[in-house]
Amino acid sequence: MKQWPAEVAKFTGADALRVVCVRTVGDLSGLTIAKLEAADIVVVAATVFRSDLYFQRLAALAGGGELPGKGGRLFDAIYEENLERLKARVDLLKEKGTEGVKELLAEDAARRKDASATALVVDTKLGTTAKRLMTKKAVYAAEKAAARGGAAAAAGKKRKSPDGAAAAADAAASDNEETASKTESAEGGTEGESAADKAAPVKRSVGDPWGLARIAREKRADVWRELASPPLEMFSWARVVVDEFTYLNERDRSAVQGMTAVHRWCLSGTPPVGSFDDIRGVAAFLGVHLGADEVPALKKEQTKAEKFRFFQEMHTPAWHLRRHLRAQAFMDRFVRQNIAEIDEIKAEEHVVPITLPPAERAIYLELDHHLQAMDMKSKKTIKSAKDVADGDREARLRSVLGASGSAEEALLKRCAHFDLEDNAKSAQAACEAIVALREGQRAECVAELKKVLAETYAMRAIVVKRLDKHYAQDKEEPLNRWHAALELTGDEGCGDADAAATLRKIAAEGKKLHAGGKKQAGGDGDGGSGDEDGGAKKPKKKKLALREHVHTLRRLERELVGRERSLRYFRAVRDLQQGAPAARDICCPACARRPVPAADAAVLSCCGHVGCGACLAARADRQECPVHGCNAPARAASVIAARVLGADDSVGGSSGGASAHRAGGKYGSKLTAVIEKIRGIPEGDRVLVFVQFPDLMQCVAEALQDADIAALQLRGSVHQKTAALEVLQKEAPEKGDARVLLLNLKDESASGANLTTANHAIFVHPLLAASQQEYTACETQAIGRIRRYGQNKTVFIWRYLAADTIDTTIYEDRTRKWDDGMKSALEATATVTDAMDVDSADAAARDASPIA
Repeated sequence: MKQWPAEVAKFTGADALRVVCVRTVGDLSGLTIAKLEAADIVVVAATVFRSDLYFQRLAALAGGGELPGKGGRLFDAIYEENLERLKARVDLLKEKGTEGVKELLAEDAARRKDASATALVVDTKLGTTAKRLMTKKAVYAAEKAAARGGAAAAAGKKRKSPDGAAAAADAAASDNEETASKTESAEGGTEGESAADKAAPVKRSVGDPWGLARIAREKRADVWRELASPPLEMFSWARVVVDEFTYLNERDRSAVQGMTAVHRWCLSGTPPVGSFDDIRGVAAFLGVHLGADEVPALKKEQTKAEKFRFFQEMHTPAWHLRRHLRAQAFMDRFVRQNIAEIDEIKAEEHVVPITLPPAERAIYLELDHHLQAMDMKSKKTIKSAKDVADGDREARLRSVLGASGSAEEALLKRCAHFDLEDNAKSAQAACEAIVALREGQRAECVAELKKVLAETYAMRAIVVKRLDKHYAQDKEEPLNRWHAALELTGDEGCGDADAAATLRKIAAEGKKLHAGGKKQAGGDGDGGSGDEDGGAKKPKKKKLALREHVHTLRRLERELVGRERSLRYFRAVRDLQQGAPAARDICCPACARRPVPAADAAVLSCCGHVGCGACLAARADRQECPVHGCNAPARAASVIAARVLGADDSVGGSSGGASAHRAGGKYGSKLTAVIEKIRGIPEGDRVLVFVQFPDLMQCVAEALQDADIAALQLRGSVHQKTAALEVLQKEAPEKGDARVLLLNLKDESASGANLTTANHAIFVHPLLAASQQEYTACETQAIGRIRRYGQNKTVFIWRYLAADTIDTTIYEDRTRKWDDGMKSALEATATVTDAMDVDSADAAARDASPIA
């Protein structure tokens, strides 16, 4: 925030221009119209527009509807209404002074009070919109109750509202806030709260921050210039400059676009240009409308009619081409790019490969295999409410991901630290915890199987008793087919011999318990009337439910197979690393060689079976496992040699070629290497450490603290963030100042700031991005903090990558795509130019043709 005033003073002189800084709404409260008019440059933090109090004051002064807490179409509509009203209030302020505005504000306050009371009464009686739309009977009952409670009188008050549109908008905003408060109370509130307490949103009183009561007593003609806390939309600016506009949220963008200005500049080192929607967003800042939104961007706030209209017309490729050419024409006319000539600033980039110690590699490989076995190459899922068994399975899957939003994120974190949640003291301790955890998850799966099987037998008994006496003897009955499938062996079985044995045991126990239950009940259960308890209608539903439960059994069967393989794989890896007796007596399932030396041994990551490396590789080429009954889809990459796994320190060189590695300690080998690098950096140099994920950043901060390395983080209020940056921006650091700054690689903290006092950038892990453009933009912004004008030292970029993990996969993939993308961009330039020439020729031909 202080960077802009410092740069203005640096390039124009200390007192050449009057600069006013607005960091928070509190700073704006100390300013008046006269002070802002006298300023040459006003620097405003984007966080001002993220304060609800700012928009509450704007709505109160303008006399419009209260603005919602989130951006969107409703916010934009009410905001535009407030801007129109604000213009009228400014004119009134100039003509009649503060007395006229004060009277209007009193009327507005009374109107909003009536509207809020009306909305509170109606919402208390009828409930929220979502609840009212649940069933028709509920709606009718609530309406009748509201009518008896005096809803008609409240409606009469609403009709007397001086401004129906503003009152409706205010009621809609109150409804949104009520819904949010009810969601919060459902998570942490008490059941004894009344409906009125839940419905009433807690809002800050606006009061009179403008000082109207004070300045109304003065008789000067220009007393309106003393109005305090003026919204920035009141002024007509000579130029509005938006720095790093790509990081603004919806409300920020609406506020910036709502300001009146003669000229507009939008600044960014990495503007988004990947799609038409990106260019459309840039054009909106300049007040240029290029066309309609992309369909996916609209889906959140689409009405039913708008969704239907998308099915009426299918746009042709020519329509999309013209749309993109229009965006390109906008960029050619309005966008300017200056190439920073920073080649003279020396920069060295170093990729630091980290060889994970055996225990850490085992933990990483276990998670990688476990995610693949559980089909978790996707984002985190939420618990299903329809199927209890599926819900329990989702809960177990969420426990695997932890705080991560996707499988890739979980693996990146695991490369950096072996345990972010359980605070294990070492990787070896984490390995023991993982074995216990996976055994517990396997036991949960077995218990779930037994439970669902018992429910399935109970459902079949109802069907046999009330619908079909011979249903249990039918070979095509779903449960009988499931039992028959368990008896199959080889490639036709469940795919894993150990899991098959467990499943057969569970099935046998289920049959035994069912037979015992029937005997105690007396007979085959075929007695009773077919019309009992609702006749045959309910048993028919039970028949469908029976089939669904058998499907659940099959899903749990597949899950058990995956858990069996995962546990076997992790145990095999640790046995090979520790030189356990089982690892010294390996029998190859392909060639029957026994024992297989550790130097020649290998393990299949897809199923955990161990054998000769050469034999496993040969079978993996045919996509099969040599163990009879295992149908795991082996690949060449699934064969992991024992020498690659390494050996624990206690094993030493006894593993026959598997070298021992030094353990990484409490924080793992990668963070230990980062700390050693920071300690080795000269005392006068400063360091930026980039991390993408909050929980991993906290772990890095703790590691630095334990190593007695003072580090700063950009968190808290604007003033706290500014104070942290000032420490690192000092040209002459004081004794005890921190020389390490932790930054989030993917948000605005890693962009915009001038940190040329530092010359080392450390990337703890490669950036996880949805696209190549996002990856390149974020990395360019991060490196640009130190490699920019004013840097007098050599810039060092350190990338820490765990070898043979997702770290290297992401880095190599993004680096290769960046090189290929640069070549494609150069080749596409001529093609786009030719297409624009053809389009211009077509337009000229249409203009020349006669109109029919």
